[in-house]
Amino acid sequence: MTTATAPLSPQTSPYPLETGDVFKKRISAQLLLSKKGVFIEKTKSRGGVLVRLDILPPDRVRIVPDDENASYIKHFEFTDYSGHIRELKPEDVI
Repeated sequence: MTTATAPLSPQTSPYPLETGDVFKKRISAQLLLSKKGVFIEKTKSRGGVLVRLDILPPDRVRIVPDDENASYIKHFEFTDYSGHIRELKPEDVI
């Protein structure tokens, strides 16, 4: 059984348990309170359609600069609550 997922639009909720307005308020609050800024992880379906946006805790995200040019980002490292480090591609983080 396959299910089709609708792509996100500005009016739909990026997270199934909250409205778009609540999501925007969380982003603005984190931007104002965090020195590191806001990190949002994009989750795509197998077909490449954007289906979910998750705000990552800024204290658990580390920016790894590129080896050749430190002005560019090589990847992000996200440490989850159990201590495991996930490597996130720059195109998957807003």
